[in-house]
Amino acid sequence: MRRISFLVMLWLLFGCETEFNPGIEENPQLVVHAFLRPGTVPSVRLNESQFILDRISPNGFTYHNHAQVEISDQQGNTFKLASVGDGIYLGDFLLEAEASYFLKIESPEFPLIISQDFLPGMVEIDSFAMEKSLTNVNLDDRGYKATLSFTDPVEKDNYYAIEIIIARTGATQLFEETPGYLFTEDTKVNTSGNTDITIGDDQDPSSINANLVLFISDINLNNGENKFEFFVAPLGIRDLEQQDIYVVLKNISKNYYNYLLTTSFQKEIEEEDTFVEPVQIISNISNGLGIFTAYNYDTLKATIIK
Repeated sequence: MRRISFLVMLWLLFGCETEFNPGIEENPQLVVHAFLRPGTVPSVRLNESQFILDRISPNGFTYHNHAQVEISDQQGNTFKLASVGDGIYLGDFLLEAEASYFLKIESPEFPLIISQDFLPGMVEIDSFAMEKSLTNVNLDDRGYKATLSFTDPVEKDNYYAIEIIIARTGATQLFEETPGYLFTEDTKVNTSGNTDITIGDDQDPSSINANLVLFISDINLNNGENKFEFFVAPLGIRDLEQQDIYVVLKNISKNYYNYLLTTSFQKEIEEEDTFVEPVQIISNISNGLGIFTAYNYDTLKATIIK
């Protein structure tokens, strides 16, 4: 009798299934990614947003290749960008610094998209030096101590991103070389979005927290000369006699800074596997998602201090 009762309970629990509808409406949108820099042609990538309950496509994106994409400058000149596949649209003119640019995208399946941003001027690096020997930091981390100096323009709101490039000696296309990781204890520098990376060999592996980019708000700067100390992670650095270490100082727009800030927060949450509400990624795209932004930059090879 007990066995029959048990089987009846199982049937009651699992025999009747009711389809659950979470009530989430599908609202596909165009996702824009564009990072303008002077001296290059504009490049805009478009893909379509993925519904949260859909299966993710094999390449992770559904590219949008049949939109009409235009960029205008502050003089009123309008340039059409050509689709070259994989959601990429390219212009045929060179971007200039200290200028505003306006984006317009038309597609039959989506509302009109507009955006704009300002391409800032370059802020020059005064000096960049890196020690040849590794330094232990907080017992767990170790890296090459580096010092970066630059002058922040007075009476201007500026935002900066700092990156490292590990290049083969004599390399001419720096942005095609290996990006480096860096970390800092400087409280003026935002360290959100740290990534656990493994250094050392298979016999003696270790892990440190580091970033591909550090970014700084103008609020935390002194108008005038600024000096920052940070550490370059040893990942990818094999022989300083055969490799050159470059710093990239990007002068970024406020939109770019806020985008970095929110994406790094989200990345940190995902890495820590924290059950919290996701971060709302900043977007300056009207009627869509993503970012249309700009930056300028300066690079300098490290002076190695023995």
